[in-house]
Amino acid sequence: MIIDHWRVHRQWWDAVRSWFPLFSGRPLAPVVLSSISGVYGGTPRWYVCSQFLLLSVAWGMVWYIWRRLCGEKAAAFFLSAVYLPSIASTLVFSPGMQHLAATAYVLWAGSLVCHERAMSRQGGWLLLSGLLIFIGMLIYEIFLPLLVLQCLMPLYHAACFKTDQSGNLATPGSASPTYLGFDWHTWKSVARTTVPLAVAVLLGLVVQKLIMPSFFPDMSRLTPGGLGMMLRTFLYWVFAVSVQTPILWADGLFRIHEAWDASALAGALLVTISLLLAHSRTTGAGKPLNAQNTARQSGDKPDGSVHLQTRSSGEDRSHPNHFATQSCRVGVLRSVCWISAAMSVLLFVLSGSYAAVYGNDNRKLSSLWVAVALAASTYWTGPAHQQSFKRTRWLQVGLCVALLVNATSFLLQRNNYVQSWQAQEIILNTIRRETQRAEVPHGAVLLAAVPPVVPTNHNDECVFTRSWDIASALRIATNDHMADAVTLYPWLLVQGRLMVDGPRLVVDNLWQTDVSQQSVFFIGCELRQSQPADVKDFFARSLGKLPPLTVELRAPCTLVRNDEELLHAVRVATESLNVNPPMSHAARATQWWAEWMRAAILGKPAVPLQERLFHPTILEQEH
Repeated sequence: MIIDHWRVHRQWWDAVRSWFPLFSGRPLAPVVLSSISGVYGGTPRWYVCSQFLLLSVAWGMVWYIWRRLCGEKAAAFFLSAVYLPSIASTLVFSPGMQHLAATAYVLWAGSLVCHERAMSRQGGWLLLSGLLIFIGMLIYEIFLPLLVLQCLMPLYHAACFKTDQSGNLATPGSASPTYLGFDWHTWKSVARTTVPLAVAVLLGLVVQKLIMPSFFPDMSRLTPGGLGMMLRTFLYWVFAVSVQTPILWADGLFRIHEAWDASALAGALLVTISLLLAHSRTTGAGKPLNAQNTARQSGDKPDGSVHLQTRSSGEDRSHPNHFATQSCRVGVLRSVCWISAAMSVLLFVLSGSYAAVYGNDNRKLSSLWVAVALAASTYWTGPAHQQSFKRTRWLQVGLCVALLVNATSFLLQRNNYVQSWQAQEIILNTIRRETQRAEVPHGAVLLAAVPPVVPTNHNDECVFTRSWDIASALRIATNDHMADAVTLYPWLLVQGRLMVDGPRLVVDNLWQTDVSQQSVFFIGCELRQSQPADVKDFFARSLGKLPPLTVELRAPCTLVRNDEELLHAVRVATESLNVNPPMSHAARATQWWAEWMRAAILGKPAVPLQERLFHPTILEQEH
């Protein structure tokens, strides 16, 4: 688990204000963070439980809708996939900060329920849906690509009833003119259901880009670069989906023996039983639970503005065209899900950020994962007759294999994040002990050469990777004795995220210190694995395969007094100390691809590794 919830204050309002201007683009996010940190304090298990509860509420509401639209098999497969986001694992394993994402998904799922209700009921369901989305925009806009599911929901409902009065499938000439296969009334319904969402998103952007920048610096994620930057972010997203993901899953297959323990096998058995039960319930009766049930509301009347008159109660399921209409509506819904998945690229293109399935930043791919889980689940929907089964059985087998491979990668990441939490505690205790021994003065800055990931690295499961991680943790661990801190490791040099400029050290263009003006100290630690033994997770269950970690002090805590000693300390941290497990295979492939693109496409030759410390333009790269 990534422990990144270190901002704990005694007074709730002080805690809220402390997050500004960092979260000025999301003014309600500090309310969520300050509330959970005030309640849970520094106890990791409560963050884990709360995060799991919020995600369960969100996925439970989606399951409810999906069961009504697609049937039990599709809904069961969706749950099996969405709980194991291997390409967006920090949604689960960073339960501090990712309470924002979990809260946002609860709001989006509630909005989805309201939209589904609006298809068959009068009332203010659409307005309530828009209100939930507006609140979500002020917390975390990660759900934006999924709004396509709501905007195009009338298309799916219209596909349910594309038959003429005789019960035959409607033809283009048998009804009013169609546009992309749907009549004008259906597209009016799409516009009607889209307006509240569009207004909510626009109001959220007004708050982010116009109102809040009047009081704080503009910290909104809606900051696209030029056309070149937008093209690069698009290509990174394509590379993450098409190259990084297969590499990640392939590495998981080679380490499958490390992933599966007794608890994981028990969970897999439970999922298998659930899928079999769902399959038997839908096929045993000879017919699937399908979207016709969505309109079967006791005493409800369809919303006339949606222009849908339901005929499910009297529909003859034995009619041959029943299967054709079902295939049509499932195809529409599947297409909408894949469109939603593709729209996730806009989160990166419009924010100027880069997609990656590895490391802490993979949380940004969570909406893509949700959309893919929904799309894949639709392949488990269809008429329960032999001909259809023959056409789809191999696809379903392939989906089951993909789910197994995905679960293996997710479990490897789970094991490593459990160890990363333990490594954080061990490293913090070691640093605190050594700084006391060295009599580090109050208000000093620490340069900590520590491993960025655990030794059993699979997907760059980080320990401390960003300056604010270890800095905030040390402030709490030392009762604000340390003023600031940053981690140093060889990846920073390889990725061009580190620069020495005389007495000044710059990391990620976000953190800097000056040895001529501040009291700066340096320390180096290395993580080592002991012999395998039982290791307990947060709930005191034995994982059984995780070797315990120990910390070896490689460079005692010493004062950095001038430019030469600063350069020496950075060289030791990035070149001499063996504190760095190799990057994940996906990260190394991306690093090679990025350097090749800069050299071959952009005409920018690679900077030699030994010169990157003094090359300021390196910091302008994608990292």
